[in-house]
Amino acid sequence: MKRMQKLLGLLVGVLAFPALAQTTPTPEPGAAREIAFTAVKVGETQTDIYLLNVDTGEMRNLTNSPETENGLAWSPDGMWLAYTAQLQESNSNGLYILNMKSGEKRVIVKTAVRDIPPMWMPEGDQIIYLTSEGEKSALNIINTDATQPRQLLLEDEIGTIDLSFDGTQLVLQMGGGLGVFNLTNETLQPLIQIPEDERLYNDASWPKWSPDGQQIAYLYLESMYGPYEIYLINGDGSNNHRFVKEDYGTTKPVWWPDGSKIMYVAEICGVQCFGHNAIYIRGVNGGQLTILGSDVSFPSVSPDGSKIVYHDFSASHNLAVMNADGTHARLLTNGIFEKFDDMFWDFAWRPVPAGE
Repeated sequence: MKRMQKLLGLLVGVLAFPALAQTTPTPEPGAAREIAFTAVKVGETQTDIYLLNVDTGEMRNLTNSPETENGLAWSPDGMWLAYTAQLQESNSNGLYILNMKSGEKRVIVKTAVRDIPPMWMPEGDQIIYLTSEGEKSALNIINTDATQPRQLLLEDEIGTIDLSFDGTQLVLQMGGGLGVFNLTNETLQPLIQIPEDERLYNDASWPKWSPDGQQIAYLYLESMYGPYEIYLINGDGSNNHRFVKEDYGTTKPVWWPDGSKIMYVAEICGVQCFGHNAIYIRGVNGGQLTILGSDVSFPSVSPDGSKIVYHDFSASHNLAVMNADGTHARLLTNGIFEKFDDMFWDFAWRPVPAGE
């Protein structure tokens, strides 16, 4: 905010982190407690996929390979992890799936896969992914046994995508605007269209479906001088409106699991304290605004809404976790990573496998 008084006047609750500890809490049975992410360790050059238990701090390298992995997505049952990686025999990206029980890796697409996270269909038997087709982008679907690959859509430009929870609709960032692709009848409905000559300073990006599949939250840049704002729009294109505008801009929106709140990151006080970002949690229909911490970014909320994992930049490149109310903040890593390659994507929270 331009004035800290203005910021504080908006708040009902503001929390700051205590010194981050490295304690081990008691795990909660049945709660999602593992995240997958890609990172480069200090002193190494390859990007690998790591699985981290946010309760115990236990971490293991899932790939340990020379390829650069990215674009992570869990199967609905938590037993497979899909990701993109450069194929050893070519300079092209492929689409892999990793069996968490056996460790088996399968390549199901071998050419021109974009490193944007794929999407699993709810039944777990098909994956939606993007490829580069010359100067165009293609939306595709394939069975997980690598059979029946099929192109669904070919456009000049497709960016990030998000699948509704019922698996019937995809929202796509395309041509500087947004569109919704209906997977039932395979039709595309433009939601926001931006003329090509305005796309350098006017665009809609990072669309995310609400959990009930009724609304889409997205980032919107209205002018060359910004800032990015968060907007909401119904899936049928109606009721497009600004949700929040912070003076120094926001990062991409993250829906709370029950759809009641949206989480994002914004600078606390602008250029005079550049880099001091905080996590903002704001009710969709009004209510309390909570601000958590400083020197943080890229937060992700657990599927049960009890924990937030985020990047902590106060000392080094670290991952940290806290309860959703800001309490019990603690480090998960301790300076062992040089960088995190998937910072712009949500952490991939693993669904709890049956029987765990």
